[in-house]
Amino acid sequence: MRVFSFPFGKKKVPSPLELRQAQLLEDLTETRRQLAAARCLFQQASDQDLVAASVYEINALQARYSYLLHQAKLHEVRRSAWAAS
Repeated sequence: MRVFSFPFGKKKVPSPLELRQAQLLEDLTETRRQLAAARCLFQQASDQDLVAASVYEINALQARYSYLLHQAKLHEVRRSAWAAS
């Protein structure tokens, strides 16, 4: 009796670079979502303290997004991968 081994049964283990790229894409997507929510809150806020808090949150999220974009460029995250997420 023969035992056959199928090569397609093995899963590819992602490299550390691929893991970092995937994490960056996930972080960029989440930050964009949070930024959209913060902008929505800013538009609906009527209290002066809420407006100020929204402005600070938007500025912080924009700085985080800018940092993540810079990191994505350094780690050579491709636009095709960005569009797929």
